[in-house]
Amino acid sequence: LIGGKWFKNTKKLFESCGLKVDFEKRGFFDEKYKALLPSVKSSFILDDVLYIDKGRGFCEQDAAKSLGRSEDKNGEFHFEYEIPKDCSRLIRFDPSTRSGFAIKNLVIEVKYADKTTEIIEPFFYSTNGVEYKDLLVLLENDPYVSFYANRKKKARAVVISGEIVCPLNKEIIDCVYKKKRINIGFYIGKLR
Repeated sequence: LIGGKWFKNTKKLFESCGLKVDFEKRGFFDEKYKALLPSVKSSFILDDVLYIDKGRGFCEQDAAKSLGRSEDKNGEFHFEYEIPKDCSRLIRFDPSTRSGFAIKNLVIEVKYADKTTEIIEPFFYSTNGVEYKDLLVLLENDPYVSFYANRKKKARAVVISGEIVCPLNKEIIDCVYKKKRINIGFYIGKLR
């Protein structure tokens, strides 16, 4: 069920973390491998960045300034970023450079200069992850969520919150890969 490039990259990821893994051909999230990924309660840390597209694409020099962040040992997080005045409306959130986790109950809120706020609904963002129930499952390298701020208003801040789910179980992995095979075009380029 799980194979190809993703299989090889995931095996390399585990080995680079010092984990010895005996992968089975039918997938590796069988019961005996349940604890392969680090537990969110102990070691999964988000190295998040919010990028602003200023006409050069998404680059480090255009990363938004953090106004505050909090993470707790249960995986819940809350980040707030300042949006510069010269912001175009395309914004990209990279929760981590690592993959193999999910975000439960992801909420993206844009605050505007006129003191109004907008919640970005899942239909209006694009991602290289897959939605499964109340999860956004991020299995690809360089996971991201990109979205547009309202072009008629001036965005001043973005607040992103949710809960990290890691490790993932076999049911989630299998369902995500079945969905990806069927809907890969939909998830790569959702239209707003």
